Amino acid sequence: PGCQAMGGPQVLTIPARRGQGICNPECSGSDVCQGGRCVPLYDWEELTRCAKQIKREFPDERQVIITADPVIEYEHLIGAMDALRSDGTDPLFPQVLIGGAIR
Repeated sequence: PGCQAMGGPQVLTIPARRGQGICNPECSGSDVCQGGRCVPLYDWEELTRCAKQIKREFPDERQVIITADPVIEYEHLIGAMDALRSDGTDPLFPQVLIGGAIR
């Protein structure tokens, strides 16, 4: 896992943040508490940064395949898709394919 491009298919894991408890009842169940505030469990900005690094190595690549464990919540799958598709207005991997993970 990581951000290194190695000349073949890449395996990235979505960076998860570490935190303590629930900040307040308004926070989502998929948030963690950092510095007294709720932040998303997954670090989508870091995932986009890793995707940008790989895109620099493979500028003509347009596809990315996401495999998700069956216990992954739908909103997290969508978050990963969004983080990999583009960085604002700059396209990264606009053709997102989804595959099922094997346990």
